[in-house]
Amino acid sequence: MFYPKVHLFQKHVPPLLDTHLQLTPQLTAIRLDCLRRMAQAINGESSTLQDLVEYLNRHRLIKEGWVITTDQREAMEDACKQEGWEVPQPFTLVPINSCAALLHWRCLTAMAGHLPFRVRTEIRREYQGLPHVTPEQSLPHVTPEQSLPRVAPEPEPEKTSPPTETVPDSLDQLEVVFAFDSHFHLDRLQDCLWLDRKSTLPEVQRKLPDSTDLGFHLQVSGVVVFCDPPTYPTQNDVIRLDREGLKIIVGAHPKNILAPADREKLQSIMQWPEVVGLGEIGLDYTMNDDHCYEQRLQMVQLLKLLPPHKVLVLHIRPRNPKQTKYAYNSGLELLHYRAGLASHQLIQLHCFSGCSVSVRSWLQAYPNTHFSISGSVLSFDAERKKALRDIPRDRLLLETDAPYFPLLEGCAQSAPHHIHVTATKVATILGLEVREVLALTEANGRRFFERQGQ
Repeated sequence: MFYPKVHLFQKHVPPLLDTHLQLTPQLTAIRLDCLRRMAQAINGESSTLQDLVEYLNRHRLIKEGWVITTDQREAMEDACKQEGWEVPQPFTLVPINSCAALLHWRCLTAMAGHLPFRVRTEIRREYQGLPHVTPEQSLPHVTPEQSLPRVAPEPEPEKTSPPTETVPDSLDQLEVVFAFDSHFHLDRLQDCLWLDRKSTLPEVQRKLPDSTDLGFHLQVSGVVVFCDPPTYPTQNDVIRLDREGLKIIVGAHPKNILAPADREKLQSIMQWPEVVGLGEIGLDYTMNDDHCYEQRLQMVQLLKLLPPHKVLVLHIRPRNPKQTKYAYNSGLELLHYRAGLASHQLIQLHCFSGCSVSVRSWLQAYPNTHFSISGSVLSFDAERKKALRDIPRDRLLLETDAPYFPLLEGCAQSAPHHIHVTATKVATILGLEVREVLALTEANGRRFFERQGQ
């Protein structure tokens, strides 16, 4: 049996935040300091714990149906006493009605999902010590079959009356799995669902169904791609998305030949530190020959706007499956010979559907190439399955390309929280467990899209 709280405190947040530990004034003080550090990492250096509470409530990141156990309530009351906060009667999670309630493991799970992998690692390292805790009270390295040490036996979860959603008999037994969607179009999803531009990713995802029998809680972050000049984000939009834990890429879909004013706007956007790359740009051979010629000219021009430390996201689409090798070879030739792109460039081949020869060719010319697999994997033939198996594991990414490639029956659009469907197919082809694929590609995505050289 997998215990998500064990996983959370072993892999994602400092163990000293676990409310099973014996309370001491020093432990409570360090816990609050750690929460403030997490708040600043999520919402900016001036962020307070109240700002973090409002952020979690605004985005409805905690679902109804969870209870607050005795040891959790005591840890929250101790935090209120130490800070001079009013003790609510009772503490609630929906909405969160006290900064002290951030100590609940479900709040910590939501917070961890909005922290970049590097920041999560730094915070765990900074707060790895357990002050004045005896060996009997400290957190051991436990296996899923073991439970965490407790001050007193934890009562059985109580039933909420009535819950607003179906809640398993023991929610604590469901694993929290983090995933990374390396390419989706939030603006196009908003348009499909008739939502305004300020709609957040959680708000968008709530409009679309999801699988109910995963056996784990999926928490998704990823990369928002803007490639249509009319919906280019403002700098405030970019800052907001960055604070929500998302990465931002801006470019021009190859079907869009930019006007000079749009090219100047894109050049300015590339200087914003929150924007981690240029894309998607590239070659789409489904267009007529004249348009393809313009695409090639534009691609060379746009590459001049790319800061060397940022990611290049490429769209390469053949006219038909027989021309796949030609399409990828022509893109490689254009980058290498016509544009003179440096060999160390970070490159994402978006919606990759090439063959093994293409995998080897791109890695030889550009070793930092990453291959992003979309829902098209559901129809891969034997040649493309072999190419997928030939991709080095540390160069593999997953994407939904939402709202395209619908992944659930009866749903006209895909969304980032559908990424598990793609992961399941990839896992089958690679002979792995779906959790392994999600963990592997989450780590790859976090690392690849971290801001570089800034």
